[in-house]
Amino acid sequence: MKDTLIAFLQREFAAERLPDEPGEQPMTPLMIGGRRVSVTFFPSTYPGEDAHVNVWGEFAQDTRHIEQIADRFDAELRTGKHDALFDP
Repeated sequence: MKDTLIAFLQREFAAERLPDEPGEQPMTPLMIGGRRVSVTFFPSTYPGEDAHVNVWGEFAQDTRHIEQIADRFDAELRTGKHDALFDP
């Protein structure tokens, strides 16, 4: 899902991918309209917990761009285009 979301951001928001940042949960930073956002994948760590992808703006006072990303990606998910990425 992380790669799918990054490709979506590049396609829909003209995001420029920056070098991945290593760490326990490697981050992929991107620049969108002069703002830095990061995409991180968090695997499940215990039974019953879902893995998830997080998008966040660093030190952002104004989070409307994150809300716009969420709304547009939710709309794409509702089309069923990425259903194969989810467990049944």
